[in-house]
Amino acid sequence: MKKSIVLIITLLVFLNVSLLLANGKWENDAIGMKYALDNGSYYTSGWHWVDSDGDGVGECYLFDEKGYIYKNYLTNDNLYLNNEGQLMISGVLQQKVLYDNNINTNHSESFKNIDNLINKFVDNSNELLSNFTYEIKDLNDYDKKRIYKKYDLKLEELYSVINTKKIKEMLKNKISYEESKDLENSFKEKNDNARKKLKDLAGIK
Repeated sequence: MKKSIVLIITLLVFLNVSLLLANGKWENDAIGMKYALDNGSYYTSGWHWVDSDGDGVGECYLFDEKGYIYKNYLTNDNLYLNNEGQLMISGVLQQKVLYDNNINTNHSESFKNIDNLINKFVDNSNELLSNFTYEIKDLNDYDKKRIYKKYDLKLEELYSVINTKKIKEMLKNKISYEESKDLENSFKEKNDNARKKLKDLAGIK
């Protein structure tokens, strides 16, 4: 089941790059809801991201061959669509940052802000590692591992806080994951390195 979900989500992230610029509106009839595009066509037969309220963030819907969305529906891959037809995974609404290329946004400034956030994570994580090194000095292996758990949680919380600020920055200037992929990968790598160094300092394999 987990493999199926990963496959579907990977596919959803990759799908419909050309459709991110598509504009349209919802239509409701006796059968159900359809999404009409400005060119007169409809989304059909598959998953599509739709920004219903124009905030630059889209939700994912599953359309049938006639263009109607599924609601309150469980797919063969155990993916649940809520009463609005939006994809939910483990009770969490799935969303994706979308944006129109014609929108004038200061992307370069936003990238700089994201880079500063990542550097802040590095500085704070290095400070935590330094504090950990001092605190475990002269401790036995058991106590080192006990203190390790506390600092590992601190690193996790730090990553979560910085990541939330990063996502807000992306949403504010409507930057997609694809655009900031290098920064995303850099952030993940720095987090992985900090967690690995903490393990090494604690003598955990």
